[in-house]
Amino acid sequence: MTELAITVERILYPRESDAAGNGKDWYILKTDAGTAKGPIAWRPANNERLKLGGAWGIYKGERQFIFRSALPDVPVSPRDILRYICDRSSGIGAAIESAIYAEWGDDWIALLAPKVIPRLSGAKYLALRDALDSIEGDRVKAESIAWLMARGATQNLATAAWAKWKTEMPGIVQADCYRLAEIQYRGFRDIDDGIRRHFNIGDDDPRRMAAVVWYCIGQSVNAGNTVVTWPELHAAACQYVGNQYSGLVVDAVAQMIQAGTLHGWPDTQLIARRQDYEDERAILAWADNERTTIQGA
Repeated sequence: MTELAITVERILYPRESDAAGNGKDWYILKTDAGTAKGPIAWRPANNERLKLGGAWGIYKGERQFIFRSALPDVPVSPRDILRYICDRSSGIGAAIESAIYAEWGDDWIALLAPKVIPRLSGAKYLALRDALDSIEGDRVKAESIAWLMARGATQNLATAAWAKWKTEMPGIVQADCYRLAEIQYRGFRDIDDGIRRHFNIGDDDPRRMAAVVWYCIGQSVNAGNTVVTWPELHAAACQYVGNQYSGLVVDAVAQMIQAGTLHGWPDTQLIARRQDYEDERAILAWADNERTTIQGA
């Protein structure tokens, strides 16, 4: 896979009003290196720099870069940052950029102030400040994605996690890396086969048992069920973690019921997520109230 550093000149597709905004949008970009096509977990801005991973191809006789991954390409040195944000700021050209650096040098970020540099005030100063805030956001994004990739996640999973949780992503994953299974097209195995070990979760860790129970119930709910039988849940969980941990799966379910995360019916051996149980009760209460209202009319 080829890595290509580009600057976005314009988004050709989709229009902002048509974007799904769920981290799965497919983009066609006009860049300084030509046309590029692929998925990005956020809507890039004009003049934003990206590192794309993919390969060159031909479409209708035009050479295009087809990418499968995209990361922010954030400059590091104060001089490069200044050049980058001046490119992204409306009405700020090379002359103002040079004047800023001549006035404050590498300390310009900390010392930047309006009305010191000629023509750097009002709307232009605010535009520069907005661009500086934007690049700081890009830096946090890039560092968060890199942090998760260093812990075994693929680039696509890391960018999808950023799209879902933004700046809260590292804290959420650090607290429970199995939360990554909530991301569309991901499952328990994606985290269990490697990522969890970077968070010191062993084979018999209670967090692993609770995660597989929660994931299996979630799979049943996604299939259209609101409850799952205990034998089905137990068998499904053991398929993932191994029959040798059967007793730990039992313990995990008992603890989750005691903690109120799950709700169980001992007589029928049915189990549901607490929120699903509460939602069903609310629906039944509403239906009973409607029935009473109609009968009393």
